[in-house]
Amino acid sequence: MICLKRSISHKRNIKFLNQNINNNNDIIKRNFNLLKCNNNEVQVNNWFPPSEEDGKHFTTPIKLYNSLSKSKVPFLITNKQLLKSESNSLQSPPTIYWYSCGPTVYDDTHVGHARNYVSLDIIHRILLYYFNYPVQYVMNITNVDDKILKKSKETNIPPIELANKYEFEFIEDMKRLGIIQPTLYTRVTEHIDEIIKVISTIEDNGFTYVTKGGVYFDSKKFEDSDHISSKLSTNNNTNNETQSQQQEHVEYKDEKKDPRDFVLWKFIEKDKEPLGWESKWGYGRPGWHIECSAMIDSVFRKESKDNISKATIDIHSGGIDLAFPHHNNEIIQSEACHHLEYQSCQKNNWCNYFLHVGHLHIQGLKMSKSLKNFITVREFLKKYTPDQFRIFCLLHKYNQTVEYNEQTMEIAVRYERRLKEFLHNVEYFKKESSSSINRKWNKELTNLHDRFLEKQEKIHNAICNDFDTPSILSYISEMINEVNNIFFTNNKNNDILAIELLDKITGYLTYLFNLFGCRLDEYLSNKNSNGNTEDIETIVNHPFTNKLLEILTEFRSDIRKECLKSEQNPTQILQLIDKLRDEKLKSIGIRIDDRGEKSTFKYDPLVVQEMENEIKEKNENLRKLEQKQNELNFKLTITPENYFKQIPIHAEKQYFKYDEEGVPTHDKEGNELSKSAIKKLKKELEKHKEFLEKHSK
Repeated sequence: MICLKRSISHKRNIKFLNQNINNNNDIIKRNFNLLKCNNNEVQVNNWFPPSEEDGKHFTTPIKLYNSLSKSKVPFLITNKQLLKSESNSLQSPPTIYWYSCGPTVYDDTHVGHARNYVSLDIIHRILLYYFNYPVQYVMNITNVDDKILKKSKETNIPPIELANKYEFEFIEDMKRLGIIQPTLYTRVTEHIDEIIKVISTIEDNGFTYVTKGGVYFDSKKFEDSDHISSKLSTNNNTNNETQSQQQEHVEYKDEKKDPRDFVLWKFIEKDKEPLGWESKWGYGRPGWHIECSAMIDSVFRKESKDNISKATIDIHSGGIDLAFPHHNNEIIQSEACHHLEYQSCQKNNWCNYFLHVGHLHIQGLKMSKSLKNFITVREFLKKYTPDQFRIFCLLHKYNQTVEYNEQTMEIAVRYERRLKEFLHNVEYFKKESSSSINRKWNKELTNLHDRFLEKQEKIHNAICNDFDTPSILSYISEMINEVNNIFFTNNKNNDILAIELLDKITGYLTYLFNLFGCRLDEYLSNKNSNGNTEDIETIVNHPFTNKLLEILTEFRSDIRKECLKSEQNPTQILQLIDKLRDEKLKSIGIRIDDRGEKSTFKYDPLVVQEMENEIKEKNENLRKLEQKQNELNFKLTITPENYFKQIPIHAEKQYFKYDEEGVPTHDKEGNELSKSAIKKLKKELEKHKEFLEKHSK
């Protein structure tokens, strides 16, 4: 929170007063109220907390991390209809207005995108199905952009045709991942008139200037009119020259009055670019940021005499890389468009809450198209299921950076496997339990029920605490452990008296994962996500097959029990028994679970996939080992003086000149390398010499 004395220019407010003199009396009153702010001390914030007492907001039990306040804050929903009860509080939740930045459609959707949209989908589902709040969820499609035009030129495909192709593929990928489709998709090219109108309003309010490059936003005038221009800046340094490089249209940066200024409408030449529109300023196309402000106004803004006291939207979301400059500039240009409503002295927010999803890293770097280190959604789904990726997202806080690799995905796969094994064990237990036992709970079951109720409360609190899904999955694991310890580990005879309790626990767990978007109900109805195992399931579930598997499992269990008791420790027999379990039966989808001296079997279509993955992993490890050995052998053949000419990473640079030791001194254009670069290369050569010496012994 920053306290500043704002002396708002009396002249500027008189100007706005004159512009609005023909409007209704309410607006005129607001303008006079602004004049009263001139000599007062105004508290300037990045964010103004919505009031719980004004009757214009619905209070929820949720606290969420707001990028504007950089802290967890209570989530209040703005009342769009201004319907108050006698107690000055809302009785039912208003519709949540939520705008999410969608893709720039010029390439395939990758797993980094998927992490963003699946994480937001989980929050969307919680609001819809756990709290039963109505949500109007809108996502934009950026279908005009420099990247699209570049790809269009490279592929010789018209830009709109190219954008439509990747837009369709993006939506299909979202459906494959089980993501609820937005209420509405908005395309930039379908909102050009609205964009021009918003820019015109910003111009009328005095916050633009024109250069030969385009129409620019004037940050200095904006700040001088009782606004903040860096609400989502990471360092809040409003005079940081490096911010200029992050803004759009940097080729004209020398024309900008202030490094923070950015383009609203960029001029282009008709004969050189295939996509543009006429405007009163000249032929061109929108800047990057203005599209979202215009589309949000077009969809959400409801004109009313009391609009001055409300936010336009409740939630705005996107990846953390969009926070600055994109979302920051959305805020300031929207405040500039509705200048009188969002001056700091009015203490209103254009958007009340910004949610940002953390990066997905691969080998320490952000997964992105520009770095060419991405895995497409379709490639990913050849190896993993949508549920496994969703559990991967649930295991990590939505707004934290996550490392993607085989190890982190394996954790998600194991979690899913353990959950499904638990559900299977409960079904097996119910099937095998006797019906002649007393239903009265013993102390152990009473305690289990009490702990189950405690876990439900903790899970509710975690949901309310900024959608803390990692804690929720941890509580679920604890619950599974407790049930396993009572029923499936110690072989205690609780039988039928616990079936209702088990049903309650498994029903709750199934509800939670279905709530989060996993498809456990499909698993419980013996259907896998591909639906291709119906025939083999029919065979496995046939009474004759079941009996045969029971006899085989019992026979194997008896031999195993005798071997374990034997003092001679017959290793070879145990190995054959394990081979039957781990290879032969797994190859047809039968899983054997050994618990002490007892064994159980079940049909699990995931077993075959696991076995194939294990074989692939084994082969991949062998391949990597062989590759490492080949690289080692190759390095041993390279003499120090030829190191930079033969090592591929350096050989491809084609250095122009070397010193007497073979260290490069000039690049391939003949430019002399810097002293620090040469020093680094010399260190690398010394390491190679040490390597040769070490392996020559």
